[in-house]
Amino acid sequence: MAQEGRADEATAGWQKMLAALPRDSAWRGPVEQALAESAKRSVASGQPAKGPDAGDVDAASSMSPQDREAMINTMVAGLDGKLRQNPRDAEGWMQLIRSYVVLGKADQARDALNRGIAVFGSDSEEAKKFTAFAVSLGLTATE
Repeated sequence: MAQEGRADEATAGWQKMLAALPRDSAWRGPVEQALAESAKRSVASGQPAKGPDAGDVDAASSMSPQDREAMINTMVAGLDGKLRQNPRDAEGWMQLIRSYVVLGKADQARDALNRGIAVFGSDSEEAKKFTAFAVSLGLTATE
């Protein structure tokens, strides 16, 4: 599907495959790599990354906790990569900060906060918004 230009279908297929693979499968690495490459191509083409659809949510609910965590980490890494390519997305920065906080990755959340502030400037309205948002999540830029 990917080779035929049907990227969305390919991504959905890889996500479904990843959900069904055993934790020790030799195919996990290649499937995760395919998902990461698909996300990079989407960012490079300027197409917005799509969130999970109802099928993705259903598939995630039947995953083992480890597989679900791997899928979530892949999605968050994709968002981080998207923001590195197109950093002037204020909502994206807040989503990334929240995602890292929810995952318990305070250092990465703080890094995302600081990178977002740097993109817009420390005196910008966006920086004030990011800082207030982070504080509401229990995170500060200087910790």
